[in-house]
Amino acid sequence: MSMSLANDDVMFTTRLKSWIAALIAVAGFAGQPALANPIIGSIMFSDGFTSLSSSSTAVVSDLININVGSSTLAQACTGVLATGGACIPSTGTFASSFVLQNPIATQIVYTYNGFVFTVAHLVGAINRTALSCGGGTCTDSLSFTGTGTVTGAGFDPTAFTMIWHANGSCTAVAGAVACAPNTATGSWSATVAAAPEPATLALLGLALVALGFARRRAIG
Repeated sequence: MSMSLANDDVMFTTRLKSWIAALIAVAGFAGQPALANPIIGSIMFSDGFTSLSSSSTAVVSDLININVGSSTLAQACTGVLATGGACIPSTGTFASSFVLQNPIATQIVYTYNGFVFTVAHLVGAINRTALSCGGGTCTDSLSFTGTGTVTGAGFDPTAFTMIWHANGSCTAVAGAVACAPNTATGSWSATVAAAPEPATLALLGLALVALGFARRRAIG
């Protein structure tokens, strides 16, 4: 290898180090505070309602006030949300009632083992499937996707995505799409996945591309 090529490699390596340092600085600036130790993992919450629709033609599909019991069930935990490879007992998990509207008001919806999940935005439309009946039973549903931030347990605040779904059922009134009085029941579940901010991951990916380019250049 000529002296000129060797000098070029040294200069390129120096520039590469500067690029990576700049990327790290930008990542730290964009993520105030920087997600150096993010919350990674998923968890599913589920429970019933303390109140349902007052209409005979809906169970959960027309709900705006999502009234739930405070103590709820957690299961299928992964990542830092798992304790000893599994979820903590349901006595350590709490759900809060919330108002479902678009745009949604920032509000705490779940507390779990030192983690607090706050929903801030809805993604797409609120899906309301109207009551339909067959075989003496009527059903309806309600679902939406939300995003927010999970904090706590000594980790950095981390973005999460939540898919929330509810099912309602009741005994049908003969010859009508309607619920017989005092027969309505409903349940809900929410699957939540936490991960670092996409912008931070993109910057990290760009740094890895630069490193790969440097390695190919050195081999060539």
